[in-house]
Amino acid sequence: MKAIEEHPWIQSLQYPQFASRKFDGIQGQIKNGLPVSKAGLTLPNRNIVGLIAELSAVAQSAGLEVSGEFYSESATFDEIKSVVMSKTAPLQADLKFYMFDIKPIGSPAKKYSQQIEEMKARFAGLENVEIVTQYVVNNHRELSAMYAEEIARGGEGLIVRDEDPENVFKMRHTPTHDAVVIGFNAGKSGSLASLNVRLANGQSMRVNCVSMTHALKHKILNNQADYLGQWVEFTGMICGMKNVPRIGTYKRFRASQAGQKV
Repeated sequence: MKAIEEHPWIQSLQYPQFASRKFDGIQGQIKNGLPVSKAGLTLPNRNIVGLIAELSAVAQSAGLEVSGEFYSESATFDEIKSVVMSKTAPLQADLKFYMFDIKPIGSPAKKYSQQIEEMKARFAGLENVEIVTQYVVNNHRELSAMYAEEIARGGEGLIVRDEDPENVFKMRHTPTHDAVVIGFNAGKSGSLASLNVRLANGQSMRVNCVSMTHALKHKILNNQADYLGQWVEFTGMICGMKNVPRIGTYKRFRASQAGQKV
């Protein structure tokens, strides 16, 4: 697997870059002593407050907002989400907050190398906190090798960034899957939102149509019988999946292959 072929934007990167493992958890921030979601909503599980109590105290004292991910090595994404978004569910025993950047409250973020040093100085060794290890990569070859190694171990991919805190890129492995169309779902606007598909293992799932042209969406909704039973290719994450790929996204319709059945 070559990272450059799977993610063409890598060609435009200026090295060196910082690269780290992408954790398959729930992103969040610590603001004013409270854990909040990426959208800024307070996370409902009261046990989370206790989990990050020491981190919150240090961050408040330093006047910092902290960003990271609630992650458990022993749980899937869905299991972590179910616990974090519950009001009272007990946390996984190994759930921790994996922090990856900090920002002074009311001020611009520092260069990323400065953030790394400050995170180590202020937060290293705190209970239930891990500072995400950042590796310096100097060229395409090093980045591609690190990406391939992470995918081989079953990981989701990498986060790549440079000194500018605004320049953050996600390298996710989303292989192509085959399925048969068994239904259609329209969105609030009346346009085609997703396809219901059946996989070779007999499981069903939805595949979103965000990559589909408006013309094709309109054509499918008005000619549904012509598309039922057709084969479709879609991309979907296999990291953390149980029976079906995650975040299925339409790629193309194709002809069935000899002997292929669902």
